[in-house]
Amino acid sequence: MLTKCLALSNKGNRREQLDRFFHFRTDTHSVSIMIDGFSYCGSFPHYVDYLGEQFATIQYARLDSDSICYEINRILNARDGYPGKASIAIIVSDQEYYRYMSLGDTRIYWPSMQKRTVDHTLAQRCVERGKSPAETLRTHPLRNRVTQFVSKDSTHHFCYKIDRRIPGEVIIMCTDGFWCQYDDKALYLLDSEEAIEHAFCEVLSKSHKLHDNLSTAFLRDR
Repeated sequence: MLTKCLALSNKGNRREQLDRFFHFRTDTHSVSIMIDGFSYCGSFPHYVDYLGEQFATIQYARLDSDSICYEINRILNARDGYPGKASIAIIVSDQEYYRYMSLGDTRIYWPSMQKRTVDHTLAQRCVERGKSPAETLRTHPLRNRVTQFVSKDSTHHFCYKIDRRIPGEVIIMCTDGFWCQYDDKALYLLDSEEAIEHAFCEVLSKSHKLHDNLSTAFLRDR
């Protein structure tokens, strides 16, 4: 199962901090959720706070991994909550498998396999249609135009992908405020807590350029 080794977050030059990271672990599974809130940013509470309230209830429920995924889907499709929208990435791990999904521009990285989740943005559409090279995603003018997101006014049929767990494997979750500072090749090199902490501090040293919240979490299979 996945263990949280490190979680870092900073609000950058924004007034509000709408990034959220949740991680809990039981004897049978662990759940990791990274959220990036947007729209109605001045609203308090925001939709991300509603998600936090709801996800907290799962921590104490005696559910297996499939039931946890079902419960998460129910929460994300409920027509309840506060104003705002969110991009989200989720990993549910047990003794054998990872179940994961993402919506919007919050990402999951697997450094050892040099792969990551795919964004739901207009910039990503431009890449898929051959109008922009993939390496321009982090600086693309349409990078922040999210095409899929969760909110109290949206519903989705979520499809979790499943991978068999690899003991010792490293997984990184991050919001776009962090990953837009580095190309994918650089992020695939962040295979230790020290490396990701150094990268995060390096971003903070450019504080005059930080126009967004930024968050990342370093997870390891143990």
